[in-house]
Amino acid sequence: MAEGNLPTKALVLTFDDGYQDNFINALPVLEKHRCAATFFIASKGIEQGYLWNDQVQQLIIATEAEKISKEITGVVLPLHSKQEKIQSFNALITYLKFLDQNTRTMKIKLLEDELGAVIYKRTMMTASQVKQLTDKGFMLGAHTHNHTILSTETKQVTIDELQTNKVYLETLTRKEIDSIAFPNGLYNRDYNKEHCGAAKQLKFRFGFSTNDGGAFQHTPKFALPRFMPFRRNLSLFSLSIAKIASENG
Repeated sequence: MAEGNLPTKALVLTFDDGYQDNFINALPVLEKHRCAATFFIASKGIEQGYLWNDQVQQLIIATEAEKISKEITGVVLPLHSKQEKIQSFNALITYLKFLDQNTRTMKIKLLEDELGAVIYKRTMMTASQVKQLTDKGFMLGAHTHNHTILSTETKQVTIDELQTNKVYLETLTRKEIDSIAFPNGLYNRDYNKEHCGAAKQLKFRFGFSTNDGGAFQHTPKFALPRFMPFRRNLSLFSLSIAKIASENG
């Protein structure tokens, strides 16, 4: 793209976080169709087996408590039925993800005290599975260590998050990690120019957002847009592709 010779209809497939389904479900399909892909990995999930949002989900599924007190989010969240649990989970995630990681960790400890601690199940790939991806020729990228939104953190925490993540993945794979997908990923809300500068300082070359769209020759290298292929209807999916092409054609 930088050299101006990007093939027509070029497509990049990316997977964020590092969940088990990347290896179990996606990998066989990618290999069957000989598709390249990049996996952006939050390294703490690989180390401990789960991320903070998985803790919240497993706590709510397992609990017999009827509510979550307002001490967590400022409002009482009911847990009487499966539907209420789903709604309360969504409300909790929306609230917790915009906290800095220290405050979020404290809140989750309070949640454990209220709902009853559980033995958390592994939801993320193992280090061995991540290594196998690279051995098979797939690329890895960074996704911070704790999967935290960088705009909620201090400059030093940002550096620590990026560096810890990069070093972990490079030590595991013995390969350079030169790209990052910023968690949550909306440019100028979840990360900004300052965070891009921190990534450049650590020798990252590219950064991916979740701003909808396609990437073109003059797209900023640390705000490369992506779009989620959540439309299962082929016609609607095709329309989303056409929209991106027409806006940037």
